[in-house]
Amino acid sequence: MKRFYEQAKQNRMPQGFFSCYQQLSERDILELQDLFLTNGMHRVTSYDLFTGRTLVDVFLQAMAPHYHEKACLTMQTFTLDSAVLDLYTLLQLFVGGAHEDPTEHLEEFFTEQLYADFMWIEETASLRAASWYPTFLETLTTLQLDHHIPIIIFSYETDER
Repeated sequence: MKRFYEQAKQNRMPQGFFSCYQQLSERDILELQDLFLTNGMHRVTSYDLFTGRTLVDVFLQAMAPHYHEKACLTMQTFTLDSAVLDLYTLLQLFVGGAHEDPTEHLEEFFTEQLYADFMWIEETASLRAASWYPTFLETLTTLQLDHHIPIIIFSYETDER
């Protein structure tokens, strides 16, 4: 089966680091480190998308030797790091376009296209409104991907309503 990784990798920004000015306590850092290293589905709330993504970038750079294939589900146009699989773009390519309903293809997509050892989901209002998103989460659980990799679901205090 064809993997759509190379097509989705086009038009990404080079690997980079964003600074974040939010102060984290030592306890916060240890708790977040535990989430990033523990298999399962975890929820984290950050101030906004930029802060959440910066937090992920910082931790993933620190854990670079630990994770080889990172993936993110986002519907935002804010470009992902080049070392991260864009699951939304891959899913669109897999089902044949942005206007296709991916619900019927999710299980096949996960078994044939996804080889990630870490995943995060940017759960914005637009993603929560997508008709296929509940099925996406259900499929993660059904296939027990959360038993094999850490999956962090980010929500945002300043999310668009």
